[in-house]
Amino acid sequence: MLLTVTSDASFCTYTSKAGYGFLISSNVGRFSKSGPLKDTKNPCEAELKSIGNAMCYIATHKDLWGISKVIFNLDFIAAKDFIEKNGMTSTGKKKHKGKRYRQIVGIITKYIGELRKRNPSVKIEYRWVESHTGDSENRSKANEYVDKLAVEARKKG
Repeated sequence: MLLTVTSDASFCTYTSKAGYGFLISSNVGRFSKSGPLKDTKNPCEAELKSIGNAMCYIATHKDLWGISKVIFNLDFIAAKDFIEKNGMTSTGKKKHKGKRYRQIVGIITKYIGELRKRNPSVKIEYRWVESHTGDSENRSKANEYVDKLAVEARKKG
């Protein structure tokens, strides 16, 4: 089974409030969730936490356990580097080596590990989706949808 996950976050620099939203599409159905993010310091943390919430959902819902591949559609593609390089980017800049990033990535990695316990060959792919384009293709529509979920959750939080 293939899962396509579109994930996004919203962070307000003035209030430091954040929210997340994700949409999971598969042949067993569509699932979406959103909510406020607590103790979030910047947009990067918000995006990573949104991915973590989606991974938690996948890892804890039995309907989604028979997966062979997960495709994450993200408008924050640097998340791929953070996850694959344990909280650092390919630039290796010191500001990206923070403990907070590694903790969030550690949670994501934990859920990936839980998925791989059930299916060791599960593949995870990250794709960039340009945000706020108004395009009619499905990935752009899904990104607009989860962006709205994240903004609403931030405003409520």
